[in-house]
Amino acid sequence: MSKIQTPEDLNKTLLNVRKAHRLIKEYQERILNFIFYTKEKFNMPSVKGIRRFCNPFSNYQSGYGRLKVWKDMWSWDFLYSYEFEYYFGVDSTRMEGKEFALSIFQISDSGFYKSKSDNGNDISTFLSPEESESLFMFVFEVSENEEWFWEKEFENAKQKLITENKDEYIIENRYLAVTYNIKNFLNQEYTDIKLNDFNTKIYSNFGINLMKK
Repeated sequence: MSKIQTPEDLNKTLLNVRKAHRLIKEYQERILNFIFYTKEKFNMPSVKGIRRFCNPFSNYQSGYGRLKVWKDMWSWDFLYSYEFEYYFGVDSTRMEGKEFALSIFQISDSGFYKSKSDNGNDISTFLSPEESESLFMFVFEVSENEEWFWEKEFENAKQKLITENKDEYIIENRYLAVTYNIKNFLNQEYTDIKLNDFNTKIYSNFGINLMKK
């Protein structure tokens, strides 16, 4: 909004803001439909959410106005759908003596990662929207002696898959991460193709069929 110089400029910008909020509302509805469809297709126990990229709001202990806001907080904190993890929980029934977990990360804009910027609050350093992508990153991990790689390897996977444009990030017998462009989940037919593709990769590497029978 730094280029706004006249009331007309501001009016046009605010019009775009209203359009953007309504578009994001519809976008997020489609994402949620996809997530819960995937939960059923892969027969996973639950869906929980974890905010990524920046911080969720923190709370005051009591009183009216429970969410903390301050002058220099990241404006990204208001945009939960920018990058979000849908965690499907742990399954201990399909691998003898082992557990596995599954998450899908919604990365609505790869521009920060692809630019290799070190300042996530300065969008002028991001790759342009036209050069960026909107991605799902599927992450599957098998525990070993009840230990998990999760947080550390998530960052490594993002580095390899998004910044370095790798097809897969894998640790043999333990961990697999794959990205898919969200544009390839146009409808149920297209979605099933991608879910089957991921399921095939899981079966090939871990011998597990995620698909609900």
